[in-house]
Amino acid sequence: YPQRYKMHWRLWNGGTAPSPLLADLPFPKDPRGKIRVERTFEVHDFPGVFVLGDAAAVMEGERGPLFMQTAQAATVEAKTVAENVLRVLAGKSPLPARIPKKPPVIITIGRRSALAAIRGFLLWGWAGYALRRVADLHYFLGILPWRMAYRLWSRWKFTL
Repeated sequence: YPQRYKMHWRLWNGGTAPSPLLADLPFPKDPRGKIRVERTFEVHDFPGVFVLGDAAAVMEGERGPLFMQTAQAATVEAKTVAENVLRVLAGKSPLPARIPKKPPVIITIGRRSALAAIRGFLLWGWAGYALRRVADLHYFLGILPWRMAYRLWSRWKFTL
């Protein structure tokens, strides 16, 4: 960002440690303890068993996870797993998930301030926060009736 803007950065890391319950499962795990799955989200060497979200590590060799551990990635994973479960039940082979090249990221960094990185563009401060609010409305409209979604979205309590 331009030098004339002075920002005080606050860093936060919530982490995505896997649940301790995964340790007792007989599935292969990555170095962090997450269950190694194929790009179809099927567990390695356990056909018909699917894992997604923070418990899963979609690996490509030893290169590392291909999906970010975010809610947006989990939404893509859930659609893929739902389709693949139906395919397996119908006797078909599961299909691999499409991995986003550069997924959009919007991070709230303070009261009515956010950092947004979308398709190579960077927005911060109030502009980033406005984009975050639009993303919130889009999310609410995807899971709730429109009146309830608008009512929840119009209350500024849902983001800092």
